[in-house]
Amino acid sequence: MRAILFLTLTVATSGCMSFAPSPFQKGNVVLAGDAEGIESLMDGLNGFVANGHTQDSMGDSAHWKHRKEQESQRTRRSGIFQKLTSTEK
Repeated sequence: MRAILFLTLTVATSGCMSFAPSPFQKGNVVLAGDAEGIESLMDGLNGFVANGHTQDSMGDSAHWKHRKEQESQRTRRSGIFQKLTSTEK
């Protein structure tokens, strides 16, 4: 009983995941990741669609405009965070 409890607690707190699909089902998909990883995946998939529909010869679609703005915001936030936590004078 202790071994089962230990194994259950270890798996539950480690972040590990096991997935065994049923042999009677076809087409299983498992998608796991943190918020930034899933957001990145969805941005990429949306980018495929947006870039496929763009009429701009340079390929500057709404997707790329959004990504540029998103990256500038992340850079700005990380710069502020580094200034707040910096030990340099």
